Amino acid sequence: MPQQSYLEIKNYIHNELGFTKEMILDMFQKEIQSLAQKKIDSLAEDDFFIKRTDLYVKKLVDDSLSSSMLFSQTSKNKVESMVKQEISSQLASRIQIDLKVGLKE
Repeated sequence: MPQQSYLEIKNYIHNELGFTKEMILDMFQKEIQSLAQKKIDSLAEDDFFIKRTDLYVKKLVDDSLSSSMLFSQTSKNKVESMVKQEISSQLASRIQIDLKVGLKE
């Protein structure tokens, strides 16, 4: 795009439409986040992706356990923490809990 055309478009966006650079970046960021989340959600429901991911994780664990290095307690704790975090995240996105707090009459 020639410099003149770029400046004309930039000036139109800023002066006529009133969009700032920050507003445009924010719109792009929100749209990209939305598209990425949709893609992640669709992959999370894709049996092929789930099976491939499961096989990859099993291979990593098998490789780690079969290597000459011991599977240290630190590594075990890290894996447990990651699994707990993922389970918590999945459950939190799928359930809703409503509580009513008050005194008994």
